[in-house]
Amino acid sequence: MQRDPAACAKAGIEDFHPHDFRHTFGSRLARATKNIKLVQKAIDHSNIKSTLRYVSVQQEEIVEARGRVQTARAPLRLVAAE
Repeated sequence: MQRDPAACAKAGIEDFHPHDFRHTFGSRLARATKNIKLVQKAIDHSNIKSTLRYVSVQQEEIVEARGRVQTARAPLRLVAAE
């Protein structure tokens, strides 16, 4: 895929590279699935370290995760195995 400088200028987009689509896809897939191995396969990375660059954590995700931990802190009820 080639970059079209005229189209980018018309749209008011600066510093665009076709690889940005790949990064956006990887980031959105990671956020939607929470499955880094799936993202690795989907964008054909041989090394998981490469895939980790596509994962960005948003502040709202941190707040949501903390809320889940608070909810999970309810007392556990142990059940004997039958």
